[in-house]
Amino acid sequence: MFSPPMKLVDIQGETGIIDTGEDRYPIHLHFLDSAHVGDYLFVHLRFAIQKVDRNIPPTRSLPSETELRATIERMLGGKDFTVLLTSGAQVESLHSESTKYKLPPNLLFVYGPGCPVCITPMGYYRNVFQLAQNKNVILVTFSDVMNMPTPEGTLHSLRMLGSDIRVVHSPYDVLRIVDWNPDKEVILAPVGFDSMAAAVGITLQEAERRGINNLSIFSSLQRKSEFLREYFLRTERKIDGVLSSPQDIAVEGLDLYKFINDEFKSACVCCGATTREVLAGILETIRQKQTKDLKIDFTRQCQCLKKGNPRIRKVISEMFSLEGTQWILHEYVKQSKYILRDEFKRFDATEKFVVDRDDMIAMPGCHGREIQLGMQLPNECPMFATKCKPDSPVGPGMLSYEGLCNTWYHSSYRFTLPRDI
Repeated sequence: MFSPPMKLVDIQGETGIIDTGEDRYPIHLHFLDSAHVGDYLFVHLRFAIQKVDRNIPPTRSLPSETELRATIERMLGGKDFTVLLTSGAQVESLHSESTKYKLPPNLLFVYGPGCPVCITPMGYYRNVFQLAQNKNVILVTFSDVMNMPTPEGTLHSLRMLGSDIRVVHSPYDVLRIVDWNPDKEVILAPVGFDSMAAAVGITLQEAERRGINNLSIFSSLQRKSEFLREYFLRTERKIDGVLSSPQDIAVEGLDLYKFINDEFKSACVCCGATTREVLAGILETIRQKQTKDLKIDFTRQCQCLKKGNPRIRKVISEMFSLEGTQWILHEYVKQSKYILRDEFKRFDATEKFVVDRDDMIAMPGCHGREIQLGMQLPNECPMFATKCKPDSPVGPGMLSYEGLCNTWYHSSYRFTLPRDI
């Protein structure tokens, strides 16, 4: 999920201290040209990725939720309008407190590829499980991968049996583990989109600067825009508007999704994740579509920069190239997976270990493919909220906090669930 801007309260070299309002913790400032105490920053994976424009009005300047809903209904005038949501946080906000069910019934929703854990083939997780069994390996990953079900079990159960598996908050944390364990090969298994690729890339650049030889990555790093394009190509739904998140725009800028206007004639708006921000984003997509003023834009309250972050793009281009990859079962997406360039292959775990190919396996009974492609809603899966729950997931969509099944379970399950699409 993408956090709101947080205040920078101290700077020590390339490390800053941010105040969340409830806690303070260190972050990395590598991706910013400059930072000053008092700045408000977007932070992801303990990296500051954007500074906030202080001239943007706060959320409280928006009309009330009731006013926004009334304006949406008036502008639609009884005509169907379909919005694609690409952020789990936006889905959760819209579904919480039954907001979605207070909107006009002709405002329809579909749900795109917003969860990197969910679009990664199950074969990848099985390979991670196998690598973690090596006695000479320390496997490092993130919390939402630990309970990923595979035919052989979970990383959590494997750690209980004695395998050395560590959980980190940022890829950069792996450098400390490497320093403390020079006699072990440390494998980082990151799953994520563009900002995760940048964080992994700058971590490997630092490892190369230090001359580290016992670090490698076995990654599933994806370019989100390509999966979104593929969604448009595969869906049978006519999508009128798209809501993106600041996290997506922070790297590439607004031009990242220009193809949505040019190729698919849909509106696209970047907005925050509060209920009123989501409703304001929907309202802007309706306005664009009705006036035929299609463009990639952001609501006044969306605190992102139009041109993205050139430092992040530079790290990604220096460290990675793109190749095609599988999306769920037998769905091939061109130029969508970040792989290390040849000059950095010494950090590739597949160069050091025998790794099976990512077989297109699936967990029996999981309808993840149909849900990811918008052909089915989570509650239409027969295992939803019965055999498949957040504490006992069958597939990645229920496991990851960004997954649609997980979001649906926590924010929609207690309401009557009509079919959206």
